[in-house]
Amino acid sequence: MQDDAFEELKYFEFPKFDILFLSVKETEASELTRTDHPIGWLFTVLQKEHANKDEISRTLIDAAKHINTLDAEDKGQWRRAIFYLYLLIFHRRPSVEHDELKTLVHQEVQQSAFREEGAVMAQTMADYLFEQGQKQGLILGEKRVKKRVKKEAKKGVKHERSAIVS
Repeated sequence: MQDDAFEELKYFEFPKFDILFLSVKETEASELTRTDHPIGWLFTVLQKEHANKDEISRTLIDAAKHINTLDAEDKGQWRRAIFYLYLLIFHRRPSVEHDELKTLVHQEVQQSAFREEGAVMAQTMADYLFEQGQKQGLILGEKRVKKRVKKEAKKGVKHERSAIVS
């Protein structure tokens, strides 16, 4: 019985995997985008993660335009690719550039068949940034309160000393 099971299994092909060693930073952008696959366009953005704002802006626009050409059945792939662009902006670029770069990507997303999905994604990012701002505000507020309490405590000690001396 066990031999029969193995006999039937030999008709199935098992996937084979191999490791691709690719130096993204040294590979020409034209080579990365040769197949027009979204990962190639994302790699071009990764190449420019530390470039000046004009270069990264052009690269983000090009990548978003090509990613927007994905078909409806590739919606999940589109979502992950656009999300990657937003994450790269927020985690690899200076905070003073975030709004401008995010707007560039968002403008391209508005040209996409998935624009509603992009609006939700942008709102999710806005919610995340809002929460981060709230957390920073709480931390700052706590520090100020602690500082004020210490200051008031010192004043109280001075008043007690002067009352004892009198």
